[in-house]
Amino acid sequence: MIKIKYKKRREVPEINIYDSIFSLPENEFFVGDFAAVRKEIIPPAHFKCHKNLVLYQRFVYVVKGTFIFNDEVHKNVRFEPGDIIYLPSDVVYESYWEKDEIGEFISLNFCLYDPLHNNINLFDDLVLACKDPDRKLFSVFDEVQEIWNKSARGHKLQCISHLYALLYRIGKYSLRLEEGSKNAISKAVIYLENHFLNDVTVEDLVKLTNVGECQFRRSFKALKGMSPIKYRNMLRMTKAIDLLKTGEYSVVEASMIVGFDDPSYFSKLFKKQFGQSPSSYIPQ
Repeated sequence: MIKIKYKKRREVPEINIYDSIFSLPENEFFVGDFAAVRKEIIPPAHFKCHKNLVLYQRFVYVVKGTFIFNDEVHKNVRFEPGDIIYLPSDVVYESYWEKDEIGEFISLNFCLYDPLHNNINLFDDLVLACKDPDRKLFSVFDEVQEIWNKSARGHKLQCISHLYALLYRIGKYSLRLEEGSKNAISKAVIYLENHFLNDVTVEDLVKLTNVGECQFRRSFKALKGMSPIKYRNMLRMTKAIDLLKTGEYSVVEASMIVGFDDPSYFSKLFKKQFGQSPSSYIPQ
């Protein structure tokens, strides 16, 4: 397995898009247009992206060379091989490639829409979505581009299917951008998100980190905007909505399944969190 050594870079916008990706299912969305592009570039290949020029949002995998961006906020931001860049739709920037070697990239271009066909950007700025030093995600980009090029029957369905899986994996990988105690808190958040139906306590989560309980509680609230227990309850109630929407479960049944032994307490918390009763989600 080839591992990539990173050169020192200037001011890479290290924004974690984990929450942006994993909040998508909370609102109905679908993939509209899709395209895949793979190009080799002879540097410097200066490019200006003007407003309204590109209406796709993009994940760009830097395969070879150093890709440099400038926009109103960031100057000389360098992306190296193995970096996955996220570019929102209708972004304005200038880019070029460093002169010492041929550049290459794979770009997966797509549109996300809500049910009213409004465009959904994962983030409003160009960001380093994640690093892929072990090339584990490269194979996905490579396969999607090959499928797109061959254009066999059903190829768009295949590409979109891969895109959904890629969104999930990039969301997980993006947590590598966080450092120190914040990274430890993120580890606890991921554990909670994967085990919220179990009897997970604050003490269990603290054991996953190298910080004290008071600092953990403060850091968790700063990251998620609420306490660990409130976040766990919110995850449970969100799961209950999925159950209720099927029409197969009563409020009592759904509350028990997601870990609330007292349906009245569940309904009280639910209405406080979502502004309406659980029963309003049961199809009439």
